[in-house]
Amino acid sequence: MILRLIYSTLILSNVNFLTECFPLKNYVSPPSFINRVSCKSTIEKDTFSMPNSLDEISNQALNNLYNSFQDNLKRLKVDILVPGLNPKLENSAPYNTGLLLAFLHSLLSAFKQFKSVKVLFSSAGDAGLALKTFSDMKWEKHNSEFGFLSENIAESNGTEAIIIVKPINSVGDPVILEVEKISTTLPKATIVLMNSDLEEKVALGIIERDRRTNFLKTFKQAYYFRNLVVITRPSMVPIEKGGIVYMHNHGWGVFSFDIRKSNYGPGSLNRYMNQGVYKRDMTDPTSKYPPKFYLIEKFKQEPTKEQISSCIEYSFQYINKIGIQEASEKSSSVDSVEEAKLIMKEASLSSKAHHEEKIINAIFFLENYNKKGRSDRKKFNDIEKSKPDFEELTKGKGLWKLTLLLRNSKNLTGKINYVPFISAVQYFNAEGVNENGIYILGRPLVKFLGFFEWNEVTSRLTFGYNKQQILGWTFSVGKQKSKGVPGFNMFCIEGGENGYIIGRGNTGGIALWRRVNNLD
Repeated sequence: MILRLIYSTLILSNVNFLTECFPLKNYVSPPSFINRVSCKSTIEKDTFSMPNSLDEISNQALNNLYNSFQDNLKRLKVDILVPGLNPKLENSAPYNTGLLLAFLHSLLSAFKQFKSVKVLFSSAGDAGLALKTFSDMKWEKHNSEFGFLSENIAESNGTEAIIIVKPINSVGDPVILEVEKISTTLPKATIVLMNSDLEEKVALGIIERDRRTNFLKTFKQAYYFRNLVVITRPSMVPIEKGGIVYMHNHGWGVFSFDIRKSNYGPGSLNRYMNQGVYKRDMTDPTSKYPPKFYLIEKFKQEPTKEQISSCIEYSFQYINKIGIQEASEKSSSVDSVEEAKLIMKEASLSSKAHHEEKIINAIFFLENYNKKGRSDRKKFNDIEKSKPDFEELTKGKGLWKLTLLLRNSKNLTGKINYVPFISAVQYFNAEGVNENGIYILGRPLVKFLGFFEWNEVTSRLTFGYNKQQILGWTFSVGKQKSKGVPGFNMFCIEGGENGYIIGRGNTGGIALWRRVNNLD
């Protein structure tokens, strides 16, 4: 394989080639969406997607909670674990009660259908803080009353729905027992747990543990969102890698972006906070300019840590397939010489083909343009540049590095291959001397030494080699056996610091070289 690569690059002419607890005033809930909650037909249009801002999360959570009510589900969970609400990120993003209450305000809009709604907090202090916040912010409570878990709730009070905010089990305080008591007292009421953590924190007997586990299983997820991050050391700052989403009637999904092309800093997480705390780079995405997320995999049950890690680790394989499909569906037409040359300039500076169809179209556009007669070229207003500029070949150091090969390209088809790792370089000087070699760390591995000739009329570059050099040892070579004289029909020679040349070889393959200043 190595020999094939070496010779296909040498004898190119013959290749086949969120923060403070407040201020809340920085957060604005989405009234335009809340005003539509009674319109079920609008809400049903919600799609399974990765949210990129607080408003989008609020919309999705409200949407899915409402749709769960429409399906007569009585025991539900809504979890929104953005920075500031995710306990595992409290080292870098302090818990933001204000943001939690802002989401609560939004979710209450889905409870308009209930005549009596109770909003319960873990303590009387939390309930009092929430009441004061709603009053200060002039937020509508939508027929709800605020209270706390240890209150006596009797069935006779006519409560139809209860939302329990941030119920968390802790050592010596099993809140799950209070939740279970409410469920037993009001069996017909709709109960929603918001940002709950009712997993056991102490060891229990098998019977009691199973009883509590079975009780928790009666609550079905209506909505879930959590950022997927990697914690960097030693700074312990989270770096965004994707997200996990659950939506009613859609299931669980792991989303990610192309981690090969995007290396975001912690500032990208600021778009999920009402007041950013992470240092932001200019290249970090915002809610206005978010990254493009892809659904990597869907799950019927909440994915495990191992499944999530696997999705992120191998996300590039799926994204690569999607990218190819999108590229094929997107128009790749090239409409002008300027556009074609810009495409090829970018291709010459790249090490991987990201828009292969467009590159191929640009190559054929330039080749056909070069074939046209002067009368046909008038419509391009580019008569003076109708022929490749031969003198550019020998300007500067005269070094041209092979960048890509297009094999079997007789029509608008073919496979682009970028030349990796090694340096395959052509050298031309004004005296007609040509050297064609493979270099590693600036040192020649194999070189062919000889001459070249240029045909001004046909723009054909031909080669003749009489010496071969391997690891510094020089040998004379005999007459070359090939279909005609080895060479390329050069149909584009662009000068300048980022110059490049394109030509078609004897066997139909097309090669692209770019100007370089050294042999590395």
